[in-house]
Amino acid sequence: GTDSMILRYWVQNRFLRLSFRAVTAIFFLKFAVEALIVFSETGSISYFLLVVSELISVGLLIFARDSVDVKMTSLAIAATVCGTFYYLLIDFFEYSTISLISSEVGAFLQALGIALQIFSKLSLGRSFGLLPANRGVVVNGAYRFVRHPIYASYIVGHVGFILGAFNFWNLSVLFFAYIFQFIRIMEEETVLKKDANYLMYSKRVRWRIFPFIF
Repeated sequence: GTDSMILRYWVQNRFLRLSFRAVTAIFFLKFAVEALIVFSETGSISYFLLVVSELISVGLLIFARDSVDVKMTSLAIAATVCGTFYYLLIDFFEYSTISLISSEVGAFLQALGIALQIFSKLSLGRSFGLLPANRGVVVNGAYRFVRHPIYASYIVGHVGFILGAFNFWNLSVLFFAYIFQFIRIMEEETVLKKDANYLMYSKRVRWRIFPFIF
């Protein structure tokens, strides 16, 4: 079928895999530059941490292990693209917002979420990637607590963002983004659970996102 043809072409074409990484790294770098501009204007610690986090993503993408043990179904690709680039639809200026929590609490949650992103990305190291794949099972650092700490960190930061500057547009974007993130988690695990090391790890670390919840 179409999915098997895509997978075969992906596996056989290393230039395609590296090109995908390069293009994605450029998007992350552009986002880091935009965050740096806002940080220079506001002095917000959240934007400083965001710059650091996105630059780490760029570095990890460049030096990540290449893997051909990857899920390349249409669903996995769609979830990866939508779950990665949803931020392009986030509105920061056009629509009015309502503060449901104090600005200090919102800023703290955003900073905490981004700090957890940094810790999780550094823990993942060269196993970092976007498409569901096995680039090496990581069990240390943030991965001692939950199996998908980067997604958990996104949720913490986004809760601070949406409650601190609520509008229905951004809530809708994040709602659909997390549907795709859930699909990404499930697709990643279908690949990783073929690895005996990951099966042992998942028995030891039971929770995917938040302990005692999911």
